[in-house]
Parts: sequence; structure tokens; C-alpha cells
Amino acid sequence: MLCFDSATVFDYAVKTRSDRYIQLMRARQKTSKGGLWTLAALLAPVLLLAEPPSAPAGARDARAVMQDVYDQARRHGEQTSNVRLIIRDDKGRKRQRYFRSFRKIFPDRTKSLIKFYKPANVRGTGLLSENLDGENDTRQWIYLPALRSVKQLSVDDRHKSFMGSDFTNADISGRTVSQDAHEILEDDGDVVTVRSVPKDGRDPYAYLETQVMMEMLVPRQVAFYGRGGRKIKTLYTEKVRKIDGMYVVIRSSMENHRTGGRSVLVREDFDVRTPIDAHQVGFKGLRR
Repeated sequence: MLCFDSATVFDYAVKTRSDRYIQLMRARQKTSKGGLWTLAALLAPVLLLAEPPSAPAGARDARAVMQDVYDQARRHGEQTSNVRLIIRDDKGRKRQRYFRSFRKIFPDRTKSLIKFYKPANVRGTGLLSENLDGENDTRQWIYLPALRSVKQLSVDDRHKSFMGSDFTNADISGRTVSQDAHEILEDDGDVVTVRSVPKDGRDPYAYLETQVMMEMLVPRQVAFYGRGGRKIKTLYTEKVRKIDGMYVVIRSSMENHRTGGRSVLVREDFDVRTPIDAHQVGFKGLRR
């Protein structure tokens, strides 16, 4: 049974999500003692002191739910962390990449920078992303140290694999709320399932289905569908930690249903107190 104590560290087997499991969790919540709280579900990030009442499907506003998830992940305007990327193919072979992540939220945009530092063959490679509030698109640039050049990624490039993983470059930068049209498919009070349809016809996804844990406003999982309704891949949240009042996904995995591959992101040393200079998430930081 999943529970959390005052340290608010969450470990959750996201694939366990049956009605019986939710019933068991609710029963445990009623009998728990000593300040233990059970979790009803599992990607990014206010804890309610009582179980929210069950609501019929469609009672909530879908866009408002996704906006709350988006805002929760932006509770702190400056975020840095060290990230380990583990890439496994369908034969179980493993590769690892390590990078430093910087994220700064401005009044009208969010900018993030990824800089790889290990292994040697990718050291210095950088990815700069800029999401403008209220717009449906993201701009990205990549720096290749061997060429000492910065290249802006095209739409096609943004949807290509991120460093050989099952994430795309666009997946790494994240989506804005205005990028999609949202509707609620299911609402059991604890978990709300939202279907998001991209407004841009060039988007490789036909739609996404996100299961949001309403206690934390963190996605438990996100399923990505292609044309014809075929599931392409699924993103699972595996571990969440509350850091300075914000729920942070510190371990997540992307399962590729086409290739059988699986990629894991493990976030460490998450810091929301160290200031980030604007140049650090700009072209100067990208080339550094």
C-alpha cells in the first residue's frame, strides 16, 4: 500500500490502477494513524486534507484542470537539477546520459536549458527551449560542440528522438495548455482523465490522454496516440517528492509501444532556491 509520511516522498507502481486498488486505498486512508496519508494515484506536481467528493464526468472544466497542473509545476520560477537518462532497447541493452537542467519562468514565457556533461561523446551538447505563454508552439535550438554551432530545430526536428531516447525533443520541453483543446473523459473525484487534441495539424500526436491525480495536481500517466487511434507510447510517473511546497516528479519512464524500448528520467539535486541568470537560459548558456 502506498502512503507518505512527513517527508512526503512517494513511490508508486503506476500500472496498478484498478477500481479494487482505489477502494483499498480509501479504506486504508480511513484507518491510517500517525499522520500517514494514502495516495490515490501518479508527472509534474496542493495537497487536500480530505478526499474530494466524487463528481460526474464533465463537471470540471478540462482546460482548468490542465492549467492547474501546469501552474503547480511552475510554483517556483527558478529550477535546477541533475538528470540521469537511462535508455533501454527491446533487447534490454542499456545506455546512460547525464545532463544539467535549468528552468526559468519569465512573465510571458518559460525558458529551459539542458547541458550534457557525460559521457564524453555528448559532453557540451545543449538544448534550449522557449515556450511563449498563450502560443501553440515551442521554439528550440541545439548546440553541437564539435561544430561549435547553434541550430534552430524545425518542426520535424522537434519531434525526433531526444539523444536516442524514447522521448522526443518536444516531449522534453513540455506542452503548453493552449497548445491543445481539452475535454474530460472520466472523473472519479481522485483521478481525472483528460483528452488533449493538438491544435497544430503538424503535431505527430492525434491526441493525448492524461490521468491527473487531483490531490497533487500531477499526471499519473500520459498516453500518446497517433493517427487512427493507435497508442504510440505511454509516460509513467514513478516517484514524486514534495520540495518547498511543490510536487516534483523525480522519476518517470516512457514506454515505446512501437519499438519495445523504454527510457527513464531520474532527477536529482532539485533546487528552487539558487537564482538563475537570464543569460544561463539563453544563447550564451547554450554555447558555454
